[in-house]
Amino acid sequence: MSDPNTGRKISNRYELIEPIGQGSMGKVYLAGDSLLGGVPVAVKFLSQTLLNEDMRTRFFREAMTCAQLGQKSMHDGACDD
Repeated sequence: MSDPNTGRKISNRYELIEPIGQGSMGKVYLAGDSLLGGVPVAVKFLSQTLLNEDMRTRFFREAMTCAQLGQKSMHDGACDD
């Protein structure tokens, strides 16, 4: 069965390609970032039942940690040459 969000564009930027994970907190999609030439990114949707201030704070921390890990990984890779 095909996912109804596949092909959907979010914020006029992220085109959802396919679901790549699902858990109790929500669903994660592989997407292409059109502003960055289609660079692959992950887009996470929180479950509607979790939309409260505590969960927003937790989600924000998770996003910041992932961003920092991504930057560190890209930086470390550039120094390996």
